[in-house]
Amino acid sequence: MGNVVCYQLRGCEGCLCHEYDHIVPFSRGGRTEISNCQVLQTRPNRLKGNDDNDEKALRAYSCWRTWTREELDVVEMAIFGGLRKDDGWECRCKSVMEMMDAMRVYHKGNPRKDKYKLPNCP
Repeated sequence: MGNVVCYQLRGCEGCLCHEYDHIVPFSRGGRTEISNCQVLQTRPNRLKGNDDNDEKALRAYSCWRTWTREELDVVEMAIFGGLRKDDGWECRCKSVMEMMDAMRVYHKGNPRKDKYKLPNCP
């Protein structure tokens, strides 16, 4: 549907989230092969269900938007913890998961159950 996709964002609900879809639904005889595969945002894919593609309806349900390069850089840094440009420039920072791991607090007596403690907002 014209959006950028990232492997880590498969199956979630946001605008950059996606799922793999059968063009002709599996339940209606569609084969699981590359020629019958597409990537759709999660929302339009859930709307489609086992119907055929109706591009107009899928676009209407999509949260399609144009992303600036800077916005996509922020998404890349949050997910991967780094940024790599076409000209070879690289930057390494902590991903959101790495930051959350650094804030993990273990419950006394049961170290397997852990939770994240977020810092207080100013």
